[in-house]
Amino acid sequence: MKALYSLIGLPVMEIETGLQVGEVKDIVLNLEKVTVCGILVSQTGWLNDCAYISFASIYNMGRDAVMIRNKAVLEEFSVASSDNCYLTSLCTKQIFTETGLQLGVLTDICFDQSTGELKAYLLSDGIITDLLYGRMAMPIPQVQVIGQDRLIVPESMSDLVQSEVRKLGEV
Repeated sequence: MKALYSLIGLPVMEIETGLQVGEVKDIVLNLEKVTVCGILVSQTGWLNDCAYISFASIYNMGRDAVMIRNKAVLEEFSVASSDNCYLTSLCTKQIFTETGLQLGVLTDICFDQSTGELKAYLLSDGIITDLLYGRMAMPIPQVQVIGQDRLIVPESMSDLVQSEVRKLGEV
C-alpha cells in the first residue's frame, strides 16, 4: 500500500526511451467508485501543457518515478467528470462526523498500487499529537459528503479511526 501524496512531484518516465515526459501534478480520484482514475502530468517543454494518464496506462509507480511504456498513453487533459475529484483539493479538508465530531484533517490517502483501490484516509490531529502518537488512519467511508472545506462522514467512522501504523499493517 502506498500514500498518494508521495507521488506528487515525481518524474514521469518512458520505459522505451528513458526520457522524462513530465512530473505528476495531481491525482484524479473517483470517491464513489473508491478508485484512482489516473494522474495529471505537467509536461516538460516550452508549452508546459497538462496531460492525463489513466491508471490502467501506468506501468509502475515506484518510489522515485512513475513509469509509462511510452508517451502515446498521454491524453489531452479536459475537465474530468463531476464524479471525479483531485487529491490536492481533498487534502487539508477537515473531517467531521454527521453528529459534529471533528476527526482531524485529511493529509493523505492510501491506495493499493496493483488495483488502484483507495484503502484509507490519513488524518492529522495537530502537529504535537502527530509527533507523540503518529497520524491516524480511517477506512474510506461508503457514504460521505464533500464540501468546499470539509468532508462529512457517518458517525460510525469515529470508531474506526486507528493509529496509522496499526491500520496500515492490517489493510
